[in-house]
Amino acid sequence: MQQHSTVEQAWKGRKIGGFQGDRDELILEFMPLVKYLAHRVAVKLPPHIDVGDLTNYGIIGLVDAIEKFDPSRNIKFKTYAELRIRGSIIDGLRDLDWVPRS
Repeated sequence: MQQHSTVEQAWKGRKIGGFQGDRDELILEFMPLVKYLAHRVAVKLPPHIDVGDLTNYGIIGLVDAIEKFDPSRNIKFKTYAELRIRGSIIDGLRDLDWVPRS
């Protein structure tokens, strides 16, 4: 339960002053979620796609979720972050695809 209160303090610190240390703490807290989602997406992809690349795309999505999350909307951050992380991974895969969609 100690971890939960630390995350709550990090959210309060981010809202008050936007401290870099608080953002880093939130990134470390939700890093297992990024790795989990990257592995889930990787299962459906060809073996030449590196899970590390997917994880990096997911981290970008996590940082974006932290920056844009609004706790006043009464939604869990984990739910919001999952969508942003998965979307970022998919966007990264689209960037790797050199064949146009049309």
